[in-house]
Amino acid sequence: MGGVGSRGLLATPMSWLDLANRAAPLLACALLLLTVASAWRTDFASTWILLVVAAVLLAPGASSVTFFCLASLLFAASMTLQRVARSRVLYRPERNVSEQTLNDETLLTDACAWTFDGLAVQHRAMMGDHRWRRLVERFNIYAETTDWMTTIVADRMESSLPSGIALPERGRRLGAALSLFLALIVQDIGEAACLRALSRSYDALLWEERELASAYLFGHVDQARSLGVQFRSARTANAALLRQMPIFGDMSDEETELLASRMTLKHVAPGEKLIRQGDKGNEMYVIRSGTVEVSVQEESGDVRVLGQLGRGRYVGEAALLNDARRNATCRALIPTEVLVLSRVDFAVLVKDRFQLGERIIHSIRVTGLLRSIPVFSELDGKMLQQIAASLQTTSYEAGSYLMRQGEIGDSLNIIASGRVEVIVTRDGADQVVNQLDAGAYVGEIALLMNIPRTASVRALVNTTALTMHGRDFAALVAHDLYAAKTLELETSRRLESQRRLAAPAPA
Repeated sequence: MGGVGSRGLLATPMSWLDLANRAAPLLACALLLLTVASAWRTDFASTWILLVVAAVLLAPGASSVTFFCLASLLFAASMTLQRVARSRVLYRPERNVSEQTLNDETLLTDACAWTFDGLAVQHRAMMGDHRWRRLVERFNIYAETTDWMTTIVADRMESSLPSGIALPERGRRLGAALSLFLALIVQDIGEAACLRALSRSYDALLWEERELASAYLFGHVDQARSLGVQFRSARTANAALLRQMPIFGDMSDEETELLASRMTLKHVAPGEKLIRQGDKGNEMYVIRSGTVEVSVQEESGDVRVLGQLGRGRYVGEAALLNDARRNATCRALIPTEVLVLSRVDFAVLVKDRFQLGERIIHSIRVTGLLRSIPVFSELDGKMLQQIAASLQTTSYEAGSYLMRQGEIGDSLNIIASGRVEVIVTRDGADQVVNQLDAGAYVGEIALLMNIPRTASVRALVNTTALTMHGRDFAALVAHDLYAAKTLELETSRRLESQRRLAAPAPA
């Protein structure tokens, strides 16, 4: 009887198939758990965790249609996460850049080291520390047999190339080391992810490093050879963008190209803050693509959104002049690219180009002054830039007149610095009705009401005024309802004040 039972069990083919069906999910779970352990600190950890859960749902006793559908959804989600992890390029912390002048040898070596570092960060995030250590070991073993004098120590590239080696030869050796490093990384994370990380590292280089790397380093690296061409093309496109901005509108083509070469490209993730209200700043940002929201936190604690900025707009320009605290918060709403100009690079740029620096500084100060005047404060940035670019600067000595009562008024004057007095002449007698400081404006009454000047304005001290001509004033009033209403209210107030103060005293 025992023999018959044994033959019956062995003779039933479905029993072996059933056993395999029950064991397969358990075996898959065990193997996947080992993989999860090795990938726990990588970008793929979530992918493998979902696969383990999917395998558990297919284990014996959990083979219902509901569990099967849920396992299928988890499997699809894990594949999606895997794709996201492979396409993600990490945003690294900002570099701490020294303000001291470095020689070309150091800058070229630093450019190579920063590129190494960007690729290393991407590799470790995707493959984990164990695979990274194996890659470093393979790289160092091969590098020791060459004349590169470049190794990876404590996860950073170190070059022991002596000073005095010509830049072309230094670039050849560093380029050969970078080529090997790229080849090893491509084997692990794939060419697409490697090239994305390489491009992001290149974008973060200082402008001097980009120029040297394009000339001496990347020509020896197959994967990076096109970056030099992209650099020149991007600089031309960035210069064209700057030319469209009124703040840089009076710069020559050569000066605009020079300014564009000093700017670095920064990628800003959605939700990331470019500027925080109250922080000290030392960088100006020009938006190349994307959208940035500008907001302020009022004393009550409420946050008020001032608007959204797109391509060709800029923020943080006051940081080029001083380290005053930011007066607003700027946050990216979508993936955004900005061109960054630091105060250090700006100082280097204008060091031997005094006139260029003076023009840029003047534009920034004029825009800042306009923003502080209520009638201009609500204008959008583009309109504000256009007004700033149209203003003409005139200096007046103490005692000289900016305008005289009775003249035909064809301009508005904004007091940029100094102090003036407003004088009304009635029955041959002059009477001072007001004194105005920097940030005030005069002359709007004649423009709005199309009448002669109703008062004279005289400088009490040496004064600088910004003149807005009638056609620009008309464009402002037609473009912005808030500005028109504010000007009308101010005009009514001033006329009433002049009438009251100049009226004869009652007998």
